[in-house]
Amino acid sequence: GSAAGFVTGTTYRYPTGATPEGANTSDDDAWARHAPRGATRQGVNGLYDMGGNVWEWLADREGGDALTAGGSWWYGPDKMREESMQWKPADFYVAYIGFRCAYDLKS
Repeated sequence: GSAAGFVTGTTYRYPTGATPEGANTSDDDAWARHAPRGATRQGVNGLYDMGGNVWEWLADREGGDALTAGGSWWYGPDKMREESMQWKPADFYVAYIGFRCAYDLKS
């Protein structure tokens, strides 16, 4: 096993596990828009807020377009899945696209 009850080596359909439960999407959840940092369910990688909440800009570029992943509160849970990554104009601005920060806490 691994953190939060996920099994190492298992491929999960969503960043939150086998189901989208606990993510911030357009489905019924506790948040009308953005969820506060750390409020969503811990994901398969041990991080919070990696599915739903806001689309994440990735470093991948194709001309003037950039790849986004993770879905957001504006969309349903199907957009959190790997095959739902989307190319968007790199200068596109909306409230449901942003970035995620991750860092190691020093003990």
